[in-house]
Amino acid sequence: MHTDEFQHPECQKKEVFFMNMKREVFDRFDFSSKRLGKQTFNGLGEQIFYEDWYPVFVSKEELDTYPLTLMELRRKMREINS
Repeated sequence: MHTDEFQHPECQKKEVFFMNMKREVFDRFDFSSKRLGKQTFNGLGEQIFYEDWYPVFVSKEELDTYPLTLMELRRKMREINS
């Protein structure tokens, strides 16, 4: 089950904000429901500006099929993203 306190303003009803990531990482990101947003925010909801970084959203349904939690998936992606 996914849980998240921050609600990204671009997040649609049946999806969850996954994390901010570089476009090249997004292109290799293995979620069929992935969607690239426009405005990046930190965990406190403050807009941040990093070159070539975008918010990424995935469907709640697809996320629920993964054996890892949202936090575990984010941690794994941060290793790739940095």
